[in-house]
Amino acid sequence: MKDCQHTLRTLIIDNYDSYTFNLLHLWNKSSADNNSKATQKCFGATTNNVIIIRNDQFEWDYFKTNILPYFDNVIISPGPGSPEKACDCNVPVLGVCLGHQGIGTAFGAKDSLFFGIPDAFYGVRYHSLVVDHQNLPSDLMITAWFSSNEEENNRFSSSELNNGAAYIIMGLQHKYKPYYGVQFHPESICTEYGHQLAKNFQKITYSFLKKRGRFFQHHELPSHIQDISIIPTFISRPREISSSSCTSPKYHIVLKRLNENIWIDSEKVFENIVSVDPSLLGTWWLDSARRPDPQSRFSFMGSTPSEANAFSVSYATLPKRLQITCSNGIVMSKVLTGGKTFWDWMSDTMNLFNKCVTRTCVIIDGHQHDDLISQQVPFDFRLGMMGYFGYEMKRESLSGYVIPQEQWKKNICNQVDAAFIFATQAIVFDHLEKRIWLAGLIREKEHSVNNVEDIKDVLDITTGFSPRDFTSWIKATENRLLCLIKGQFGGSVLKLNFNNHRCKDNNGQSSNYIENKSDKKRINKHSLESQIPSSSSLFIPDIDYPSYISAIEQARSFIHDGQSYEICLTTQIRTTLNQRLDDSLELYKHLRRKNPAPFSALFDFAAEDSIILSSSPEKFIEISSDGCVEMKPIKGTVAVASGCFCVDKCDKGKQCELNRKKEDRKRAQSLECNVKERAENLMIVDLIRHDLVHICLPETVRVPLLMKVETYETMHQLVTTVHGSLKSDIDCVEAVRKCFPPGSMTGAPKLRSVQLLDELENHIPRGVYSGCLGYLSIGDGTKARQKGSAMFSVVIRTAVVGNGTDLSIGAGGAITFLSNADEEWREAMLKAQSVIPSVLAFTNETQETATTKKKKTTTIKF
Repeated sequence: MKDCQHTLRTLIIDNYDSYTFNLLHLWNKSSADNNSKATQKCFGATTNNVIIIRNDQFEWDYFKTNILPYFDNVIISPGPGSPEKACDCNVPVLGVCLGHQGIGTAFGAKDSLFFGIPDAFYGVRYHSLVVDHQNLPSDLMITAWFSSNEEENNRFSSSELNNGAAYIIMGLQHKYKPYYGVQFHPESICTEYGHQLAKNFQKITYSFLKKRGRFFQHHELPSHIQDISIIPTFISRPREISSSSCTSPKYHIVLKRLNENIWIDSEKVFENIVSVDPSLLGTWWLDSARRPDPQSRFSFMGSTPSEANAFSVSYATLPKRLQITCSNGIVMSKVLTGGKTFWDWMSDTMNLFNKCVTRTCVIIDGHQHDDLISQQVPFDFRLGMMGYFGYEMKRESLSGYVIPQEQWKKNICNQVDAAFIFATQAIVFDHLEKRIWLAGLIREKEHSVNNVEDIKDVLDITTGFSPRDFTSWIKATENRLLCLIKGQFGGSVLKLNFNNHRCKDNNGQSSNYIENKSDKKRINKHSLESQIPSSSSLFIPDIDYPSYISAIEQARSFIHDGQSYEICLTTQIRTTLNQRLDDSLELYKHLRRKNPAPFSALFDFAAEDSIILSSSPEKFIEISSDGCVEMKPIKGTVAVASGCFCVDKCDKGKQCELNRKKEDRKRAQSLECNVKERAENLMIVDLIRHDLVHICLPETVRVPLLMKVETYETMHQLVTTVHGSLKSDIDCVEAVRKCFPPGSMTGAPKLRSVQLLDELENHIPRGVYSGCLGYLSIGDGTKARQKGSAMFSVVIRTAVVGNGTDLSIGAGGAITFLSNADEEWREAMLKAQSVIPSVLAFTNETQETATTKKKKTTTIKF
């Protein structure tokens, strides 16, 4: 290899699959495995000379003449569907899954693709079409195979392949042309020797080109070829964020750590301080309800008093209508045009704030620190957008998705698909250190609140505290916290008075306890009377049992035909409350106690008349201020053992509990070893690795924890952790967009599965459910944290209340070819039961309080 003059240049053709980008992991590893510099130069030490295009991006004649000559080899990706067209390329070709099938179809070499790989090894094959060995063209030879019979699998030899043995072809090779195919997925996290296979393909390419004298001097692809790649695989320049370019108001952030003797339970603070302030836009609480879970260290909460100059924004994808409501009551709306999406608007908005935040002031023990030291502030959150992207935001995030005509119905055209409150103040709880922080966004110059002409630039809206108002808020809040510590709660709440930092009652007298909770009212809401379903109300699924079973069988049929590997089918269970839910906290208290979760949340979007009560255990994505990305998909669920499991007599005591624990351990171990559940999880893990290559440096994407059981209040879950390092030119909004919707709620391949789900779920919008809920934080004016951070959970185990009375709970599960329809239905109902008992407990409790009549029983019908 001394005469190797260039890095091999590879074209990957993507068949709209959700695993294609994982091939880049093999590329980097296979390059790193080569020790000599000459070999690294040939095989590529980076992915700079790897380009990925879609299978329909160019017409064949143009592609063959203007694209293909720049490359030394071609890889055809996995993908949904059936192979149809023959391949005619005079370069080495490696087909993976669908690409492998295409080679078998097209043609119905002595170098080995499996050099250095043991005769028997583990490879991952997702359910898909296979090449029929009974009708294999004579030009193709079988290089790898598999039998479901373990004894036969170990006994097979190549001489037996044509003697009637039952097997599935796992590898093919053309006898005379450099065409290779593998049915399994070498890029999967659980496939052995995938890196060696990729290295072998590079060696084959080198030998092929050398024999034909086709080496020539080139070190990198020209820019016009690099530009056609659907994701940049070359090193890109970081996006510059300069505060000097900001012509809008300048801001700074203040973070104050309160004295260690000011520590109060977060629920009491939300109930007695946050939820009682006049707040036109609503309130929010990202609640780490499941402690001591390591993911539950911090909680964040806040409201939107007029002095804070916050705003809320909502968006509907079908009319592309964006609406902004200011905390002073001004409402503005516009329609996004010119191909602009809400994701674009959010990215522009966050970047504008990032430019205009000049510094962060940290106050600890009464001392002010302008130079932010990471050890001083243990969390990345610096205020910003608090809210959700609903599942239908897929219409603007999924490349290639076309909105079906069935969704252009009048009754859903104006459905809000995303809503956020721009938080300018927050109370932060560090549950590990038991410290409370107060945060605020302060304008450095005064601006008129009423000087609003349009929303062309969101910073035309006056946002953030004036220095004077923030000083008042932080002192008043600190005083109210002290009042809570010193007082006896007794059902009373504390009302904020900006003009005096002491708590005042309605007569102007100083008091620790002001305003009875029964008198509390939300702006633009009716008074609280009763929130129970009427006696005839039912929890009714959108898709009933027979229809759901039918949809499962249809999904299995799609999988059988090679249209998908896994389809995450869902439904929503609905009821109507008898009266408006004006006191959402009371319902949320039941949920956080009965089903505590690390990503619990309560959002009251008053401007949209929407309430979200979540007990999600699943992290969708976390992006730290230094660019570390983490995703934790959940796939695989079994109920926690509860009740008696005694075989003979039950002592109703110690032995009974020991039997229950034994059964519970058995269930957890069974989940961890269950082939179907592990397959579900693995498919989503590989999908997420693929998603992260969109936004992360490919070589940084790794899986530190694969398929580990985590136990929650009502169920065991199979969880995987995936990490990566964010590319320098990707911001947090773009990162969320590239990974949205959550793969654990779609299946794989993502695009095709989503299209199939539209049909299977009768085009009923999922709404908030299956989307993501959390925050997009602005940067803090320091170079290290200028791009901000983000944290979102997957919206599952969640109740959503719209229009005050319409309550829905989403539930579902992943369908694979191995799925049993009845078991899938039971799993969906199990997930719904993580929320329904809290709703029933709340309604029954409210009824007992509201009336002395005999308590009614609400019926649940599935």
